[in-house]
Amino acid sequence: MSLTGPFIYLYPHTPHYRHSSLRLKSALTAVARATSHSFTSVSAAPVLDLRANILRSNGAVLSMPSVKHFSVSHSIRTNDAKPAQEASVRARFYAEIQKGLADDPILSKREDFFPEVLEILDVVESGSGTMTEATAKFDDQTIMAMTMKMVQLQSNPDAEVSSLASAAAAQLLKAGAARNNTDAMFGYANLQRNGIFGVEKDINSAVEAFTILAKKGHRFAQTILGEIYFNGENEEINTPADAVIDAEGKKMRRYEMALSLFETAAKNKVPNAYHFLGEMYSNGLGCEKDMNKAIESYKQGFEAGFHQSALALARAYSQPGPEQSYHDAFEWHTKGAEMGNLPCLYNLGTHHFQGKGTPQDFSKAADCWQHAADQGFLHAMINLANLYVEGRGVPQDLYRARDLYKLASEKEPSAKVQYLELEDLIRKAEAAERSAK
Repeated sequence: MSLTGPFIYLYPHTPHYRHSSLRLKSALTAVARATSHSFTSVSAAPVLDLRANILRSNGAVLSMPSVKHFSVSHSIRTNDAKPAQEASVRARFYAEIQKGLADDPILSKREDFFPEVLEILDVVESGSGTMTEATAKFDDQTIMAMTMKMVQLQSNPDAEVSSLASAAAAQLLKAGAARNNTDAMFGYANLQRNGIFGVEKDINSAVEAFTILAKKGHRFAQTILGEIYFNGENEEINTPADAVIDAEGKKMRRYEMALSLFETAAKNKVPNAYHFLGEMYSNGLGCEKDMNKAIESYKQGFEAGFHQSALALARAYSQPGPEQSYHDAFEWHTKGAEMGNLPCLYNLGTHHFQGKGTPQDFSKAADCWQHAADQGFLHAMINLANLYVEGRGVPQDLYRARDLYKLASEKEPSAKVQYLELEDLIRKAEAAERSAK
């Protein structure tokens, strides 16, 4: 009987082998354990940070830190002395801005940088004046350099400094977008799309901006606009005025528009555009299904640096059909695991357990699942616990299995059943052992 469900590609709820009470009782009878058993707990599942690349300047990508929700007071300030706490926030804000400023090729040359930052804070905190007025002296390059500095400060552990920086970044991008600065338009449209940095979510305005940029040849705008159509994030799509189109027709129209945008972005060497093309070819979305084209697109995406394509390639080679090759699936799962992809690491364990694409090796399966479990992958915790119950690839250890089930049960209902069942049987076995003494 198999311990594991099928390969995991998109974190589905995969059925796992449930041990019968008879098997557990048999195992408990065979292995007596001391009640003071030690166990190195597996780390809890990490909270996934929302990460977004919202700014691209001169071809470089600025990776955004985890986005934080924040609020900024907009109470109107008077000429009275500022409260001590507010002054303290500003002092901390200035101190953080100064870090690394000397190395900034643009801002380090501006003697008026700090006085202008004060005006920017006035706009952010009190609503006095406008960001357009506060940045009137700056050229577009300086505005974007200031924005990037604020974005970097957004990840500051000081919540108040982070809030000021986030709001300032949004205001600066808005001011830059009003000047039709390409990078600022792209950045602000991303904020509108995601509703972050205090900017209200407005997908229609975001689509309008991305469309303008895409038509100008902005390759990243082409990709994101394609994603929006692919995901169906916007309700309105451009159709002929006299066209009558139903919901299914709109969906097909979105896929066609997405396909065209991804094809254009791929020609401009955008890594994830290749990946999305692979998704469309492999599922026949907006085009005829073509696994050969899908595989080729995924490979181009991986080679261009979009390493999530390794998982998609392994999936393509695992599916029934003329392209099926468990050996190739194993190779791509290996490449993905080496790049830190957890589903790939989990699936690598499945290859070793089932002996598909590689010789069967329970020990290697346990090793893969242990590494994935250490990083919070629930299915790996459950399968690793199953191995400890069975004693396959690892020494039989019911207490360790119980603790893994318990940890996984915090988010996976099926694991809770296994945990409670095993916990009950362990108690009974321990009680019987004490009575026998």
